[in-house]
Amino acid sequence: MNEIEHAIDEMKLLLKDFPADTKPKNDVDWFTLMAYNYVINERGYLKDIDLITEYRNYFVNGSNDGGIDMLYYNDKLSVLGILQTKYSNNIDVNSATAEIQKILRTVEKLQNHDFSNLSQIVKDKFRSLNDGINEDVTYEITLVTTSTFDKERALKNVGSTKRFKNSVDFNIVNGLDLSQKIYTIKNGIQRVDNGKLELINVVNQSGRSMEYSSNSKKGIFVSAKASSIKKLYDLYENRGLFDLNVRKYIKRNSIDKGIINTIQRDPTEFWFLNNGLTIATSDYQIDGNVIHLQDFSVVNGAQTTTLIARNYKETDFAVPVKVIAPAFELEGDQQDNFFSGVSEATNSQKQIRPQDLKANTRELRALQHVLKPYNIFLKIKQGVNATNKYDLIKIEDMAKLIYSFVNQAPGTARSSVRSLFESHYKTIFLNPNYDQDPNKIEFLRDLVMLYFKVDEIQGNLLREGKAMTQDSAAIFGNGKFAIMALLGVAYRYVNEDAQSWPQVKEKDYIYGSFMQNVTDDFDKKLKFAILKIVHVIQVGYDRRKKSAPGVTITNYLKKDSSYEQLAQEFLTNLASSENDPEMDALYPSCLVLKRDSEVKSF
Repeated sequence: MNEIEHAIDEMKLLLKDFPADTKPKNDVDWFTLMAYNYVINERGYLKDIDLITEYRNYFVNGSNDGGIDMLYYNDKLSVLGILQTKYSNNIDVNSATAEIQKILRTVEKLQNHDFSNLSQIVKDKFRSLNDGINEDVTYEITLVTTSTFDKERALKNVGSTKRFKNSVDFNIVNGLDLSQKIYTIKNGIQRVDNGKLELINVVNQSGRSMEYSSNSKKGIFVSAKASSIKKLYDLYENRGLFDLNVRKYIKRNSIDKGIINTIQRDPTEFWFLNNGLTIATSDYQIDGNVIHLQDFSVVNGAQTTTLIARNYKETDFAVPVKVIAPAFELEGDQQDNFFSGVSEATNSQKQIRPQDLKANTRELRALQHVLKPYNIFLKIKQGVNATNKYDLIKIEDMAKLIYSFVNQAPGTARSSVRSLFESHYKTIFLNPNYDQDPNKIEFLRDLVMLYFKVDEIQGNLLREGKAMTQDSAAIFGNGKFAIMALLGVAYRYVNEDAQSWPQVKEKDYIYGSFMQNVTDDFDKKLKFAILKIVHVIQVGYDRRKKSAPGVTITNYLKKDSSYEQLAQEFLTNLASSENDPEMDALYPSCLVLKRDSEVKSF
């Protein structure tokens, strides 16, 4: 069984107990969902609730889909993504070109809000995603197939995208790319064992003035032959050459055109007009006009490297290359930290995720350290994954979780991730100083455990068919952080920290352990509380639909103003169920969030 088939079978096994209408119906659709996770999300750790949510929220494949299988929005990069897949070994250059051209025609219609000849589901998903996104959003088309063919030719055949209102980028992942990508994601970061670059000039002792060293690093700036960069690309494109680059190459016409023109028309000017590439390596040696590299990866310059390889003809030219290595031999985590650190630093001038630029801060490293003894791995860097013994939570999900549960702003948490690491960063991570207080450490540990437990209960409810009405299933799919926020209200109320909405928002926050007695009874009570919360959200949404019939669950839950009304109604329900023994068991169920009485200190 190959990597692709094995990845699909793993997903089928993960969702085997779920109702048929919550998951893909055939191998073609399973392939699409698999491609979304490995190619778009680059995520090897799969959770059932995530797969169900992705399938429900982003899947549009069907008749009159305009060539779109999945439609999604990446708010971190302001990218509206379109995924098309072909689970076939019969795709060639011409058919791949035709598929992308078909999607481009659909994109042109979507940009003009022309939905003629498009299915209702495409129309609804686009409107839901398009509401409130930036006007300068980039459309990103990705074609994934099991076939292997000359994808560079197909990309060149697509034609101009100048007619579009927004920037349109596209990429092709063929069968060879996909198999290697799945392998790399499952097995962690891959680097190239050995390679070499031929230089334009011989580097003798006097020429090594471009070499520099510090207490921790050494490096050299060289001018490499474009032909040798093409050789590295041809040999190692899918075997570790770009694994440490923050973002691998995606066709961007506005930038690519200038680079290609220089390569093809005036290559002697390339050295002066391009920043070149940066290579991180465990070690290097200079031997005349050759630099030998051991255990290396291009950490900055995937675009430059790819365009040189795809457009190089016969005339060689100089390419600026910076090579960076540790000053002494490193092993294990130290070596991985070196490569990740160089990758992050050399990409800090690009439009990359703000959370990546916080990865080396004291507070996030300390937070990662204090959670590890509880088998929780806080992923603060791309490319650094946990071993199987850890439960993994990404730093952006941790930020969303805290800003929802503690700061009571799930709309912002869900729809404006960038702001969590810019304007709200101090409030979320810096000022609380979580690692300085054992009560705060245990609170955060329990908050992450609660987050995972809610996932588990939601998955069980979906399996049991108890959340299968269209709206309630959509709430499960889109309202996770609203649910966590309302559990945050319950935490404040049952611990008598706050009894009203103004108090919830304004009174000092009290931290402490609250999940030390997780039993079957705990699960039963939390499950009941979650169902009551979903009902509160459903009632609020039904009320909003009366005044705004076109509003979707997604857009309703993007607004903190909508949430505040829900929180006040939830507080009323909590108070009523506490004082009236004949009413439902909401308050007793929420007592699972009661803090331990013991206060700990270092």
